[in-house]
Amino acid sequence: MKKSISIGSLLGACIGAASAQSSVALFGVIDLGVRAVKNGDGGTVASLTGNGLSTSRWGLRGTEDLGGGIKAGFWLESAIGADTGTAGSSNSAAAGNGAMATSKFFDRRATLGLSGAAGEVRLGRDYTPTFSNLSAFDAYGSTGFAGEANLLGGGSPTAVGTLGSGAGTLARADNSVGYFLPRNAYGIYGTAMAAAGEGSNTSNGNNRYVGARIGWRSGALDMAGAYGRTRIPNDSDFRVWNAGASYGTPAVKLLVLYHQADFTPAGLPSRSQKLWVLGAKVPAGPGEFRATYQRSAMRGGTAPGLRDQDGARQFALGYVYHLSKRTALYTDAGRIQNRGRSSRTFTGGTTAGSNFGTVDNRNSTAFVLGVRHNF
Repeated sequence: MKKSISIGSLLGACIGAASAQSSVALFGVIDLGVRAVKNGDGGTVASLTGNGLSTSRWGLRGTEDLGGGIKAGFWLESAIGADTGTAGSSNSAAAGNGAMATSKFFDRRATLGLSGAAGEVRLGRDYTPTFSNLSAFDAYGSTGFAGEANLLGGGSPTAVGTLGSGAGTLARADNSVGYFLPRNAYGIYGTAMAAAGEGSNTSNGNNRYVGARIGWRSGALDMAGAYGRTRIPNDSDFRVWNAGASYGTPAVKLLVLYHQADFTPAGLPSRSQKLWVLGAKVPAGPGEFRATYQRSAMRGGTAPGLRDQDGARQFALGYVYHLSKRTALYTDAGRIQNRGRSSRTFTGGTTAGSNFGTVDNRNSTAFVLGVRHNF
């Protein structure tokens, strides 16, 4: 009997030790709201939509203590279209040699890494350093109701944010190796990343990317700069750099950012986009007000939306009311003023070309009321 008890106790101790050294967590965000958007002379479109405050997503993450201050960790994260139940995003890029297009299920992040006193090395699909800098100094977090994504655009052939280069690294990079500086007493932080193109140059763009971010944080002041370059075969490189700063007091947090992208297509004039962002967060009651002003200007292109006289301005004001640590209500109102042939819009309205985007000086206005829950 004594031997049996001893073996049972030993097994229990081993299981407990293993549990203490490893952890796996399910996490996520559900964000849904009612939104009304009016683009140009088109009618107002009302819809149930998401991602007004945070991107809806779910994921798995875990760590294992390897001893000696070293940990292994993984992170798998997929977007959710909570209004329709869709998951992940479609990747139309063919794998080559006639292979079928694949689907990115963990489209937001899929990484495996090792971390310790010397920092962290992370492998897989992750945010680029340049996009991380965008998000850090945006009152709306880049991808919210009035984030810079509204003015940067997506990956279409004449996309504003990628200047028609086809680069697929504006926000994230596949096949990347990233290094993150450890926390230190001097407030310096930084990231360096290299991503292999792996021979692909597809409709989603070449992923051969190198970039870095360096910053300094001390008390209420935070400032950082970042630079990234994506190799585009037969053309010049698509280059991005940005710099931002924030300063917070109990009464207000101010944010400022400058972003510039450059690209020269073969046989055509060079193109560039400049983006200026000012933002503020003001605590009020159990929540906070958020405000942003953004201005985008183009240079050197010939396609609609990329020409010298094209550009856009975005204004937005909103309030987030925290019901608890995990649940919040939010409301926002905003306007995008387009100039020239620019056709930037809020999500959820009529598309460019349907009484919008083909006529000069059109506006996009939107209002949203939503709820976000973290789990």
